Amino acid sequence: MNRLYFKYQNRINLFKNIVLSITLIILSKFFIVQGLSSNAYKEQIYNKTISYKEQTGLRGNIYDSNRNLLAYSIKKCRFWINSENLNEENRLQIIDLFSKKLNKPRYRYEDILQSKSKYIVIEKEIIMAKEGKSYVLTDEESIVFCNFIR
Repeated sequence: MNRLYFKYQNRINLFKNIVLSITLIILSKFFIVQGLSSNAYKEQIYNKTISYKEQTGLRGNIYDSNRNLLAYSIKKCRFWINSENLNEENRLQIIDLFSKKLNKPRYRYEDILQSKSKYIVIEKEIIMAKEGKSYVLTDEESIVFCNFIR
C-alpha cells in the first residue's frame, strides 16, 4: 500500500460503506418488487397496457392472407305459410312463384296448399344465392315466410 492510503483510509472506508449500503438498498428494492409484490404490479400493468376490442367476423367466410374470399357459408331457407286465411288469388300467386322460380311442377304446390293450417312447409332447405336474394313473395302482407337454416 502506498503512503496516501493510510492518510485517507477513513474517508475511503466511509465512501465504500456508503456505496455498499446504497447498492444493498437498491438490490433489496429490486427483490421486493420482483419477488414479493409482483402480482399486484402485474395486475396494474395489465390494466394499463392491455386492451380488448371485440370484432365480430363474418360467420363461415374464410379468407386468405390477401383478403381474397376462399369459401363462404351457404344459406338454406325453409319456406312456410299460414294457409288458414289464404284466399284463392294469393294461393295461385304462391303456386306460380314457386313453380317458376324453383322449376318444379304446379301440382306439387297445389297439393301442399290444399290443407288449411297455421304452419305448412312449402319447401325445405332451399339453397339461397350468395348475394342473399330470396324468393319471398313481396306483397303488402307477408304471406310466405322464410326461416334461415344454418
